[in-house]
Amino acid sequence: MTITAKGFSTYEVKDIQLNVGETVNLTPKLGVSGTSTQVEVTSEAPVVETTKSDVSALVSSTQILDLPINGRRVDNFVLLTLAVTSDAGFGLLTFRGLPGGNSFLTDGVDTTNSFYDENAGRTRTYNISQDAVQEFQVITSGFLAEYGRASGGVVNTITRSGSNDFHGTAYWFFKNATLAAKDISANGLKPQDWRHQAGASIGGPIVKDKLFFFFNGELQRRFFPIASSNITNTTLFASPTAINPTRCGAPATAAQCAAAEQYVIGRAAPQQVPRNADVNLMFGKVDYQIIERNRATFELNYLDFRSPNGIQTQVTAVLNRAGLL
Repeated sequence: MTITAKGFSTYEVKDIQLNVGETVNLTPKLGVSGTSTQVEVTSEAPVVETTKSDVSALVSSTQILDLPINGRRVDNFVLLTLAVTSDAGFGLLTFRGLPGGNSFLTDGVDTTNSFYDENAGRTRTYNISQDAVQEFQVITSGFLAEYGRASGGVVNTITRSGSNDFHGTAYWFFKNATLAAKDISANGLKPQDWRHQAGASIGGPIVKDKLFFFFNGELQRRFFPIASSNITNTTLFASPTAINPTRCGAPATAAQCAAAEQYVIGRAAPQQVPRNADVNLMFGKVDYQIIERNRATFELNYLDFRSPNGIQTQVTAVLNRAGLL
């Protein structure tokens, strides 16, 4: 008898735990029952999955619910697994030093942003609420051909489902800059930074043992202005040379160059550039248990992300000599 878990959550069968992406072969033996009574104490070795060739790990629901996380970007939990790290400031997941070529799945369905080769929602926002995620399967190497064109790693996100009992949660998280330290690159300026994240989830039966539903809605309202400062360099306005032909000079007059220099010097003081990040998320799921071994699932995920001046995600933005970020 072979049991395989693909796109659903963890199964438990009589002291045997089967996680998503695993296959376990069992050889049950049936014997004639006797009338005698006996007590046996045994210590058995754990089940070894001999059919598995990939290197993978599971991020469980206990870790997702109990570990602290800043911003509730749920794929940050993938960093708990070996050989996975964050790629610089934008937050791409790097498998063995490869920030690209990764495959992101939701309940076994490929949801990778193919244009940018990133997770859905990219690195600017999150595409699914933490409260809607049951667990992760993270495959770092040796994965099967069924995962397609991935050359870095595979992240399979398993979403929550309803059950025969009604369950619901409501939450609100708030952050501000009161307890934060000044950024050393902001020239002494401490930008405002506040964020509200609130949502609710509910799941339960539509028809007991047969039809189930789960729904989550979440919103984020964040204000986090950029601490902007110009680098003052008066040599920028010297006469043009063969080495640096972009310096101020002809056809600009000396008066125009002096005015431009004074303008830049006057804006050298750090200042705050307004920036928002507003997110509206909805996730709905309906599961229909056709027979014991077959289930049909229907899912809908909605993301609305609006962020004026949000292309830069760092705290500070400093202009260089050419006036570019």
